[in-house]
Formats: sequence, structure tokens, C-alpha cells
Amino acid sequence: MVIVDSDMRRPRVHTAFGMENDEGLSNAVLGTRKVEELVRPTQVPGLDVLPCGPIPPNPAELIHTERFRDVVAQLARLYDRVVFDSPPVIAVTDPVVLSRYVDGAVMVIKSLVTNRRAARFAVKQMRDVGANLLGAVLNDLDLENREYGYYHYYYYRKYGYYYGSKDDEAKKPAAETTSADEGTGGTGNGDRPTEQAPPGA
Repeated sequence: MVIVDSDMRRPRVHTAFGMENDEGLSNAVLGTRKVEELVRPTQVPGLDVLPCGPIPPNPAELIHTERFRDVVAQLARLYDRVVFDSPPVIAVTDPVVLSRYVDGAVMVIKSLVTNRRAARFAVKQMRDVGANLLGAVLNDLDLENREYGYYHYYYYRKYGYYYGSKDDEAKKPAAETTSADEGTGGTGNGDRPTEQAPPGA
């Protein structure tokens, strides 16, 4: 398996693995080095990394090239799994273009920061180009945060009885049951005003 840093604007994968970013994906796309010469092993068995390399002046144009697609194909021949780390979807067009070259895309959403509107917009952008969306990952989740406890209690009160016994349902007042039914279309946490942080792919 190999992780490819395709964020050619703010590359960070190399820092996570304590590597230099002197050479990488951009060199392979420009044809100055072979892919096999640029991938680097990590301390994780069976995991390699292809850093971004020098940041090009025109990242979006580089991803649109036939040479970039050739590099993707080469990596697919060399590894059984190829994971591309891309910039945020709604910030730039790079990940939308990249999604057309890969088998599937996974959205990465930051807990309590990315709001529902931004996430929906990102999903729409991907679907508009025919991307195969496999699912989403919720990161930066802090279960000690008191806000989680509040919303867990809120949603449990509104929807939790659906998973209870029939006897429990029978004990529910009619007014509360009606309120819960109507609440299934409510806004919840996702529509709270939050700091705008676009999801990644």
C-alpha cells in the first residue's frame, strides 16, 4: 500500500512520517524522476509514501495532464492499494479532478467544525463529475467535549425510543411521540453556525 500526497498546495503527509519533501509526486508528473525512485518506505510494515515533492506553480493544471494519469496508472500497477491525500474539496478543484482517476473517494469531515451545508456542497461537487463516493470519515473526534454529551442526550430524547421495546413505546405520551416523528426532519448539530472548514477527499 502507498499513500500519495497529492495536495500540491499545502503538502503535509511527509511531516507525519518524518520525511523530507525534496522530491515526490510533482517530479514524477514532470518526468524528471521515475515513480519507483520516489516512493519511500515507512516504519509501518507494508506501507510506503510518495511525498508531494516541490510545489508547482500550477497544481490544478498539473493534475489535468495526461502525465498525471500515467503516474496514477503506474502506482496502481506497483501497489494493491493506492491512497491519495488531497486538499479540501470546496477550496480548490484538484480533488474533484482527481476523483475521476481513482476507483473511489472518501470524504473527511472535521468534527464540530465542518457544518452540514459545506459537507453537502462538497458531496454535490463530487457527484457532479461522477465520482464514486464510498463514504465518509469523521476525524478530530473528542468524546470528552461536553458538546457531544449535550447532543447525545438531545438526540436520545428525540429518537432513542425507536430502539426500545414495544412496552417502552406504549408508555410514551402521545404528544411526545408526535414530536419525535416530526423531529426526524430537524436540523440538529449539523446546521449550527460553526467555523467553516471544508471537508477533504
